[in-house]
Amino acid sequence: MKNNQPFNFQEYFDEYCFELSYEDLLELNKQDTGDLNNVLSLLAESCFGVLIYDDQEIIEYVVYFADNTVKLRGMYLKISMKFDSEIRFQLLLVFCKMINHEFNKIDVFDSFNTYQKRLRTGFEKLGYFTIGNEVKEFEGKNAVGIVVGKKGIVRFPTIDKLEMYRSLFSSDKKTQEIFEHKKNKIYLLFDGGKNLIKIGHSKILKIREKTLESQNPNWVLITAWIAPLKIENKLHKRFSAKRVRGEWFALTYIDLQDINEYMTSFEQISIV
Repeated sequence: MKNNQPFNFQEYFDEYCFELSYEDLLELNKQDTGDLNNVLSLLAESCFGVLIYDDQEIIEYVVYFADNTVKLRGMYLKISMKFDSEIRFQLLLVFCKMINHEFNKIDVFDSFNTYQKRLRTGFEKLGYFTIGNEVKEFEGKNAVGIVVGKKGIVRFPTIDKLEMYRSLFSSDKKTQEIFEHKKNKIYLLFDGGKNLIKIGHSKILKIREKTLESQNPNWVLITAWIAPLKIENKLHKRFSAKRVRGEWFALTYIDLQDINEYMTSFEQISIV
């Protein structure tokens, strides 16, 4: 890749991203630490895997996903440390979107954060000093002093799901009649503790928001629309297969994109 040319993600994935067959997974299992074997042995439905190859001039690592829910299959991506953290971030994010598309039960951001945390652990074991989102903690400090005895600093940031969800629903068309308007509102509430999303309704949303947050501090409002009650029922039916209990659903990023498109005809409320 030349410095003056934009990174060609399509070409990269054509060369370094593969679907894994049964035979591929058996071969990969020889290098794995046990999670993949659990999938092969039907002790687990799926797994995320990371393999780091440091026996070469430039370190490379592999991220893969294996699933045996219906039949054994998986996906695999090789990433080189010759790329900066932003390129590696984007490569992994695209890969996670791909496995989310192929295996809809797998959330994009959950899988991304799982890989990043495992990569941090792996590189720490190899003698590197790793950082995630805590970059500001090191601003103005002597990095040399921090990494004495380490091979270097490697960054593996994670994704703030609430921030990404709100970004998805950001719109210039949001109404300024924020909470006082006593028309019915359909809202999405994120439970950061259990990783669930509530599809609910309320007329006085500000009071409802405070009531919900007092019940559980992990509950945070993502977005809301002025819409009739029947829309809540339609959304519940639309995602009935992903209902966990009551109005709470295990929704993926693709599901939220679906909701965002479905609600385009309704006036959105600015909640931030």
